[in-house]
Amino acid sequence: MEEESATEQQKELMTNQDIAMINNKQQIKSGYKRTGVGVIPEDWKIEKLGGLVSIVSGNSPSNFDFISDGHYPYIKVDDLNNSQKFQSESRFYTNDQTNLVEEGSIIFPKRGAAILNNKVRLSSVKLHMDSNLMAIKPVVEKLDSEYLYYKIEHEKLYKIADTSTIPQINNKHINPYRIPLPPLPEQKKIAEILSTWDEAINQTKAIIENLKKRRKGLMQKIFSGKLRLVSPKKQKFPDWKFQKLGYYLKVSRAKNENLTYNEDDVLSVSGEYGIVNQIEFHGRSFAGASVANYGIVEHGDIVYTKSPLKANPYGIIKANKGKPGIVSTLYAIYKCKPTVIAEYIDYYFQLDDNVNRYLRPLVQKGTKNDMKINNEKVLIDKVLFPSIEEQAIIVSFFETIDLEISETKKYLEALQLQKKGLMQKLLTGEIRVKTNHQ
Repeated sequence: MEEESATEQQKELMTNQDIAMINNKQQIKSGYKRTGVGVIPEDWKIEKLGGLVSIVSGNSPSNFDFISDGHYPYIKVDDLNNSQKFQSESRFYTNDQTNLVEEGSIIFPKRGAAILNNKVRLSSVKLHMDSNLMAIKPVVEKLDSEYLYYKIEHEKLYKIADTSTIPQINNKHINPYRIPLPPLPEQKKIAEILSTWDEAINQTKAIIENLKKRRKGLMQKIFSGKLRLVSPKKQKFPDWKFQKLGYYLKVSRAKNENLTYNEDDVLSVSGEYGIVNQIEFHGRSFAGASVANYGIVEHGDIVYTKSPLKANPYGIIKANKGKPGIVSTLYAIYKCKPTVIAEYIDYYFQLDDNVNRYLRPLVQKGTKNDMKINNEKVLIDKVLFPSIEEQAIIVSFFETIDLEISETKKYLEALQLQKKGLMQKLLTGEIRVKTNHQ
């Protein structure tokens, strides 16, 4: 035991000597010190996490009787996807009061990819959790729960975990993990500041979701003809007409035979983002050995992808709003006739109900879930469309809504970037905060 103690002291001494050598070479500003976890304020300590928390393991669902009106939520890893910072709800509830996870505990997965995804939550109620989760409850006299939450969020779970094979976290990883520890009042103030940013971020996310819901509701009413928009001149538009889609579109047969475009110009079709450059979106091209037989997609062309998506089992239809490019033979390409605006087609088929209802009678699925439909057949069914003048009004209306959503998303990104910068400076002590105790 004496030999082990001496060895530990020697390691600590060596560490301090190394730090002293570095300090001599690199000037550290007054009031700070260099440590094994970086430069921190002189009045901050370095503590092992195991001495600051109690560790709680989850339990198998077989140990509980679940009831719909139970008092305590039983949290599974998937439930972490349905919350932001605080965890208080689940799909399962129980009245069992034994071995509850206390309010103010940090909850996170103990194995698997969810560790790499940094799924960390803070319990805002007493709860139970399954055996794939674990929790740590800070000793309140030493460590603030929200400060620890932000510290782990910033440093990432995988830095605590063993990631040599399947990522996993156990007591042996938590106990020796060292963190810089400000005085408790400063911990609370740091958490308070970062919480303010979180509130603004969550409020902005809620605004975006409400805008999206409003947009979808308006699309359902407008594209069914139940809600008509008024022109700037208050003129009355003609009644909408049922016409075959071929009245508005024609098949494009343009091929990349002259190799005008190469693999850098290959396009993909995304359900959420529309037609995108494959390399810019996926980080690589999936083009075949030759792109000579690929179809050319000009700006304003319509593309139908014959690949099923979860919400669109018969494929999706999108307008190319970006640069020209090429697509493989798995896609059908159409030119707009003078009777339609490309963006109107795009907005119309953004509604899952519209694209699914239109394609369902036309598409036959093969044994490998592939689409059995030729490009001409896509155009034979009917759609209820307005005149091109009313199409223009509708397109302009939704472009205005989309611009509002886009600007709000930019504001959200700015808030998230600000928070990231604040975390870096506050959690390392680069910026000090004043407390009521100072």
